[in-house]
Amino acid sequence: LLVVKNYFLGTFANSWSAPFATIDKFKGLHAQGLDLSFYATHLAKIKNIDQDDLLRLANNYLHFDKMCLAIVGKA
Repeated sequence: LLVVKNYFLGTFANSWSAPFATIDKFKGLHAQGLDLSFYATHLAKIKNIDQDDLLRLANNYLHFDKMCLAIVGKA
């Protein structure tokens, strides 16, 4: 879980690395009607999520009986 958290946090930090990328972030906030606290809240949720939270979310949103199985490759 720590590796995944670090990956998400690093990807987020990298997404601000260029001036136009930063402007795009602010444009997205404006277009969605969000304030600047959105990103702080987003980062806090990533930092604070634990295994129990992930299991609860998975049980809530992933319904294996409604999924399709796709097998690819040589038969």
